[in-house]
Amino acid sequence: SDCAGFSAGPCKDAANACSDFVAFTDAGLGICADGSVKCNACGEAPCGSHGTCTNVADTFTCACNALYLGATCDTFDSCTAFDPCQNGGTCTSDNSDDGFTCDCAGTGFTGP
Repeated sequence: SDCAGFSAGPCKDAANACSDFVAFTDAGLGICADGSVKCNACGEAPCGSHGTCTNVADTFTCACNALYLGATCDTFDSCTAFDPCQNGGTCTSDNSDDGFTCDCAGTGFTGP
């Protein structure tokens, strides 16, 4: 969402308690009950089904579910799930075909 020029976060009432948006614009901005427009960077579900989105300033953060990584929780954590690197290799989860890479530097072994 393009949130430039809009205040961020959820709607707040006079007691500063958070409440839900009552409507959304096509641009993903939230409309509060008092008619004010606030940034709803989470409106387009940037964390997908593998994380929980939180509006922060004019953007968002994702808290990823177990076994998912990345700014938008779009990388499956193959290293934690399968521990595929052997003989002391360092595993890095990624979006490659295998879902991980092994760094065997300093182990005396080679491999994918």
